Amino acid sequence: MKNEKLKIKNEREVYVLLAPPASGKDTQAALLSEKLGLPVIATGDVVRELHAQGTQDGLRAVEYLTKGVWVPDTLIFKMLRGYIRKFNLSRGAIFVAVPRRGTQCPMLEELLKETGLKIRRVFHLDTHEATILERLQKRVREDISGGKRKRQDDDIKVIKNRIREHKETVAPILEYYRKKGILERIDNAKPIKEVFEEIVSKL
Repeated sequence: MKNEKLKIKNEREVYVLLAPPASGKDTQAALLSEKLGLPVIATGDVVRELHAQGTQDGLRAVEYLTKGVWVPDTLIFKMLRGYIRKFNLSRGAIFVAVPRRGTQCPMLEELLKETGLKIRRVFHLDTHEATILERLQKRVREDISGGKRKRQDDDIKVIKNRIREHKETVAPILEYYRKKGILERIDNAKPIKEVFEEIVSKL
């Protein structure tokens, strides 16, 4: 695929990328960001940044993630409201790993409405647990060989808990966006390049 920018049909549109933990959604978001020229706003980055800054919200959020459960709605959206101010949203954005619960769908829409944004497409990367664990182990090995510190959310037990939580909470989210006619489900078992090509074909 040629590395050329795609022209967005309408300005100030949002693309949402959802997937189980450690399934490669950050990689796909980065590729999509380069293709569309849009910033990536990922809840994982929000939590890690605020935690690194030692903020009370960041510390509280990490407590939930290290247990393998989602950060409460009010807390994650409080963090998001402050975090998105650092980005230029004049052309839109790519949101990653939000919403995490059905209750967060209208909360996200309200947040976007405040900034003049609207969701155009929601992509869910359908991923088997075995694939996730295989990719996670590969990421940990690469981090170790590269001298990087292991991410706090890369513990196998924690990931399994979060995979279970994703399975329990994702159905109403997918149904919510299916009814709106903006949901696209992507087979994430394919190689990274093929997954990305499928996402682009559905933009």
